[in-house]
Amino acid sequence: MSKSDIAESMAKRIKGWVLLNNPSWTDNELHEKRLVRKLDIFFASYLAVSSVVKYLDQTNIGNAYAVSGMQGDLELFGNQYNFFTTYFNIGYIIMIPISNFVINSVVRPSIWLPTLEIVWGILTGCLAAVHHYKAVCRYPVPFVAESLPDGLRFLIGFFEGCASSTNAVAMVLLLSWYLPTEVGKRIAVYNCAASIGGIFSGALQSALYRNLNGVGGLEGWRWLFVMNAIITVTVGLWGFLAIPDYPDRISPLVRRLWLNEQDEATALRRVGREGPRTPVGWKWNTLTSLVKRKELWAIYLAYTVLGQGQSGYVYFNLWLKSLLNPDGTKRYSVYQLNYIPMAGNGTMVVSLAISMILSDHFGTQWPISK
Repeated sequence: MSKSDIAESMAKRIKGWVLLNNPSWTDNELHEKRLVRKLDIFFASYLAVSSVVKYLDQTNIGNAYAVSGMQGDLELFGNQYNFFTTYFNIGYIIMIPISNFVINSVVRPSIWLPTLEIVWGILTGCLAAVHHYKAVCRYPVPFVAESLPDGLRFLIGFFEGCASSTNAVAMVLLLSWYLPTEVGKRIAVYNCAASIGGIFSGALQSALYRNLNGVGGLEGWRWLFVMNAIITVTVGLWGFLAIPDYPDRISPLVRRLWLNEQDEATALRRVGREGPRTPVGWKWNTLTSLVKRKELWAIYLAYTVLGQGQSGYVYFNLWLKSLLNPDGTKRYSVYQLNYIPMAGNGTMVVSLAISMILSDHFGTQWPISK
């Protein structure tokens, strides 16, 4: 086959993929391609953007504290920044299993997840109104009642643990719709989106500090929380239209807007054939399997190491801020402190994309495979 024939063949394949009119496809293959295309446009894209927003909201506290003046304005010293992270993680950990139980057995994901994302966005915006670390806040959570920032961080983590951008929830939904040979690239996009959120956070904070610091009597770091809130609430509203629930119980709104009867029939045909499984709720066996399956312990250990490794990254800009020139002046400007950490997130995007593309190519999700 000549080079021109190869090029023509590739062009036809690309055209067929873009326009979904490849003549070599059977009717069932065509219906599946159309279903996957719709899922990518509406559902997977929403998860990716929601992941960007989640990571943006998680990193904004570090950028605001270390770089843009929050530490001095709120008189934060010692371990107070660590408490922000601790209280957030406490709320996050509490809510993740609860949210997974709810979307499996109690409330439709298309209702539960966007609603909680909107609440978390509003709470993020409330951080812009905090004026002192010791401000009293009467939240119904005893160990956070002494501090408004800590109380808000707990509640933000609590509601963020419910959201579709949480890894556990996103994986449940993705694995309910995509085949093993399809899901790897979608997980890659989802996880890369989190790193993109870190990149966007630094760029956004730098832009806000440069252009809005002092506008309306608000410091640049306060504008960061305001913008985060606007973005998060907007994405949450999108979730009502984008989350299809499960193939055997599709969201009524999604069925009216972008999944028709043919798509539903195609999705049900795919379920159980070679990959997607719709959740059946929690049973006692579900809990015991989390302890008895040896391969899961390997994942627990690996993820613990991963979490510990990543935890140091959130303090990177604090370390950069501490560096001084020989004359005692700061080595890096506020803008540089926001931009330099973006390189780490960019590296993560590349490595994730490569690993997940290989996962789809070989049809396995090591170390747990079929």
